[in-house]
Amino acid sequence: MRIADLRTTSGDGRVRSQARVSWEETERPPATVFFEVFRRGDASIDQNAFVAGAAIAAFRAGERRIAIDGTVCPLLRDGIAAVVGVLGSWYPGARRAPVVEPSRGFVAPRPPARRSGLLVSGGIDSLFSILRNRRELPAEHPLAFREAIRVRHLMFPVVSSPERRAHIERRSSAAVAAIARDAELDIVEVTTNVAALDDDFESYLKWTHGSVLASCALAAAAPLTDVTISATHDFRTELKSWGSHPLLDEELGTAAVRIRHEGIETSRLQKTIEIARWPAALQALYVCEAGPFPGDALNCGRCEKCVRTRAALLVAGIEEPPTFPGGRLRVEDVEAMPALASFRRFRYYWDELLAPLRAAGRRDLAEAIDRLARRQKSIGEWKADRGWKPALRRFDERLLGGALLRVGRRWIRR
Repeated sequence: MRIADLRTTSGDGRVRSQARVSWEETERPPATVFFEVFRRGDASIDQNAFVAGAAIAAFRAGERRIAIDGTVCPLLRDGIAAVVGVLGSWYPGARRAPVVEPSRGFVAPRPPARRSGLLVSGGIDSLFSILRNRRELPAEHPLAFREAIRVRHLMFPVVSSPERRAHIERRSSAAVAAIARDAELDIVEVTTNVAALDDDFESYLKWTHGSVLASCALAAAAPLTDVTISATHDFRTELKSWGSHPLLDEELGTAAVRIRHEGIETSRLQKTIEIARWPAALQALYVCEAGPFPGDALNCGRCEKCVRTRAALLVAGIEEPPTFPGGRLRVEDVEAMPALASFRRFRYYWDELLAPLRAAGRRDLAEAIDRLARRQKSIGEWKADRGWKPALRRFDERLLGGALLRVGRRWIRR
């Protein structure tokens, strides 16, 4: 891979850097990759962001090197090798790390005066990071957050309609703006197409989304020395393999910017319970990837993430959360959820809710979740190569055109 023709333009609170990315070991067309940062005051974009954002895509494509016009931080070079080593241990058959070849050598950038920020979406994980930071650190501490970095179109590279993308952007922007006002954070926005270098969604989640987030942190971090990525998972998964992970994200910083992966010690349910005590967070909580839908609610209230969050808030004593339509959570809401892809691990997200829901007097919801989990497992086994199911699946695909699988999917939604 070669990263060349780097150009930067700026003006009106915006700075844009772009580069031409060419593949050397695979027959893929070259692409123009860019980062845009929107913030008040002067800003610049560290070209290490291009290396961090492209590294895992280059590795997965079998590129033997990443050549870039300019300098690269030696800590990032070593971090990429570490990340590839971890990914290779998770996913057998992975290739060697590409060799990083900067035309002007390896140079460690010097950090500015210490200043901290975090990536914010408006969801449970980032809100908990803000809550804990504000609760545990005095305002003048250098690790007290000063900036909230929102990545525009965070759902990339999911293919969706312009209307859906615009609807999601409007809701995300509104949620982050409300939280930033209450927590006294400056908002910085970043947009990039670097995820398109490896644009299969399942691969994005399993391999590259941590490196994409880290590259956005580097791109936006001109006045920052520490940027936090909030953990999606916790120790209950035994730190499952996932594209954003404490063994991955924290290796993708530089000598000037440390990437922190925070929150693995706290379960998602506990995060939700604590957020429920923060009124501003309840008024801005945004978790939904659906849309567009009518009305002004930030969340649809019906998708898996919405129903799961409503159940967790119910455990916290919030029966009608303000950013969700639909009133009190019902068994029908659980039973109407669409099936999850198997790699999302239904049991991990839902099992911790069962005992608290029963204790809260909602045994009906707990039983509905347990039934849905068993049905989800059946669909997962149907698609996996285990037991007698592969033969039946092949029979269904070849002779029935997938009719049995479609019936199974309808069943799981019931």
